[in-house]
Amino acid sequence: MADPASLQNLHDIVMPPSVPWWPPAPGWYAVFAGIGLGIVWFSWRTFRQWQADAYRRAALAELSSLKALIDSGEREPAMRKLPELIKRTAMSVWPRENVAAITGEGWLQFLDRFGNTDAFTGGDGRLLTELSYAGHRKLNGISDDQIRSLMRIVEKWIQEHRAG
Repeated sequence: MADPASLQNLHDIVMPPSVPWWPPAPGWYAVFAGIGLGIVWFSWRTFRQWQADAYRRAALAELSSLKALIDSGEREPAMRKLPELIKRTAMSVWPRENVAAITGEGWLQFLDRFGNTDAFTGGDGRLLTELSYAGHRKLNGISDDQIRSLMRIVEKWIQEHRAG
């Protein structure tokens, strides 16, 4: 008779098979769906913002062409188009009846308020009013440094202004 406590009666431990990776547990389907919806929402929102900023890209492209005109020696015609560019850019964001009638110091204050700056009322941005109303006068009194500064101020405003 065999001894029931004998070591010969021992067997190896049988390990269960490992858990398969697929199909995942039902909770993972909810996680994947949430991630997918998050990606779709983020993509849609990014696309909408890209569409909304089309006027900025167009204004910056026009500003770049004005800079090229200035560099090629066509300083006066380019400078006369600058106030029009920034006014059209503003009218792309705010209603025409709110923006079109603003002139002079009020216009500079408007640009400062929505550009979060003081460069228009207290810096070289003041040249915009002179350029707007210069008529056929020559713009010889404006230095190249002032022009470069004004271009930087306008470029920064186009890139960073926010509708209030």
